Amino acid sequence: MSENRDSQGNSGLDAVTIRRAGSDDERALRRLADLDSTRVPDGPVLMAEIDGQAVAAISVLSGESFADPFTPTLELRRLLELRASQLHLSSDEERRGPAKPDYSAWRTTGRRLALASSSRRTGVV
Repeated sequence: MSENRDSQGNSGLDAVTIRRAGSDDERALRRLADLDSTRVPDGPVLMAEIDGQAVAAISVLSGESFADPFTPTLELRRLLELRASQLHLSSDEERRGPAKPDYSAWRTTGRRLALASSSRRTGVV
């Protein structure tokens, strides 16, 4: 009985997948771009699929997105934008390398502590 209830409860939910587009996805991306009257952007592309069918895509580099105009994709486009911005930021960090910590404030604090400590011992301010 509970199995039947679970399957009925999920009937309105579609499986959504967000992934990087590969060379096998070129045809699906061209179909989406044609439907949206645009072109497939150069560079890496993320795509959103509903039940295995490509419905939206976004360029990781430019943020240009395109989608099937016959499918509601506003929320999917927002998810794609979020994921693309995360990937874009992480690729920038990889190119720059890990951020180096800034210890300049520590040095200043250390000098102040040393001066305060020596002035207490010597009585000279």
